Amino acid sequence: MPKLTPITASILAIGVLAVSYCVYALESKRVNAALGETLPLSESLDTIPLSFPGWDGKDTPLDEAVIKVAAADEHINRWYWNDRQGEGLHLYVCYYGHPRTHVGHYPEICYPSAGWKQQMAARDNLQVEDLTIPADIHHFQRDGSTVTVVSFFVVGGQYTNDKEVAKRAAHRSIDKENRNYLAQVQISISGELPVTHVTDLISRFLSHLLPHLNNCLPQGA
Repeated sequence: MPKLTPITASILAIGVLAVSYCVYALESKRVNAALGETLPLSESLDTIPLSFPGWDGKDTPLDEAVIKVAAADEHINRWYWNDRQGEGLHLYVCYYGHPRTHVGHYPEICYPSAGWKQQMAARDNLQVEDLTIPADIHHFQRDGSTVTVVSFFVVGGQYTNDKEVAKRAAHRSIDKENRNYLAQVQISISGELPVTHVTDLISRFLSHLLPHLNNCLPQGA
């Protein structure tokens, strides 16, 4: 092969760099555009009813600092009360339809940071009619009070308590055809209660909640 002159080699090198820069610029533009896009909900989380059979709820505003840290696209934070059973629960649902670097709030991090001491952590299945939902369960205590927190994720229509699955959804591909969504559900109940009682109460509550939540989540994603 003939040797390239210094001038020719320089011209070729500049040409390669120019082409590489153009490819990078176009890809960077596409990535930035994708990062700004959100996979929208089919319906707003606000459309989830405040009342279910046997349950009445009310919205509870979240602290602005908490909202900023969670950085969810949408969320609801509610208190539901069951008059017939004389028991109440706190519901927090947040939705992410865009790529991000981390996911919401984990009970084992957020509660201790607020002064709660973790007493127990376990995994169990919630049986909601024919649906089995893997969930994390945590007991916390503070100043003589006890709270049980049950949490799980909905990733592209699949229920999981695996944080690695949730993280992969959060870091999902920026290609539109591979884009996914993530919803986080957290339910807490106050009082010194057996785990079986808590999971049974929450499972019965979820039988009312999940049909409405599923209607809100993107369809066919």
